[in-house]
Amino acid sequence: MSRVWASPAEKSIPTHALVATSTNVLRRSNTLALLKIFSSASAGKSFTTSELIELSDLTRSTILAVCDDLLAAGWIAESDAGPRVEGTRGRPSRRFALNPGAAHVVGVDLGFSSVTCVVADLLGQIVGRSRRAFHSRPDSPSGSSIGRPRRRRPSTNPSTTPELKPGPS
Repeated sequence: MSRVWASPAEKSIPTHALVATSTNVLRRSNTLALLKIFSSASAGKSFTTSELIELSDLTRSTILAVCDDLLAAGWIAESDAGPRVEGTRGRPSRRFALNPGAAHVVGVDLGFSSVTCVVADLLGQIVGRSRRAFHSRPDSPSGSSIGRPRRRRPSTNPSTTPELKPGPS
C-alpha cells in the first residue's frame, strides 16, 4: 500500500493525486517539491536541512538524499555556512541554494518589424538580450520588407485556383 502525504498548502489537492506508485515516482515527486521551494525563494536565498523539513514536510533523510541528487545534477549548490549562532554546538548546518546557471530560459518576441530575444537564468536575471529589426530586401521588386505584407498575384494555374476550371483538351 502506498503512503499518501500532503502539506497544509496541498489539502485542496485530491489525495489520489499524491499516491506514489513506485519509488521512482515518489523520488521524482520529492525532487519537484524541493525544486519548487528553491525556485520560489528570493534570489540567493539558501536553506538549511531543518528549514527544508519545515517547508516540505519531508524527512531529514529524504531531503538529504534528494539534495545530494540535485547537487550531483548541478541544480543546486551548497552555499557557505551562515553566521554561527551563539550557544550552538557541532559543525554548522549544510545550506543549499538554487544554482542559477543550471539552466536558462529563452523568451522570443516576434514583432511586426523586429525580433527580440531575451535569455535569463533560473532566478530571472537577464544574461543576454538581442533585438534585430527587419530591413528592406534589395532583391525585391517592390522593395518590401519582411515585416510588410506583400500583395499576391492571382494564380493562373487551374490546379491551385478553385474558381478556374480547365478548358476542353
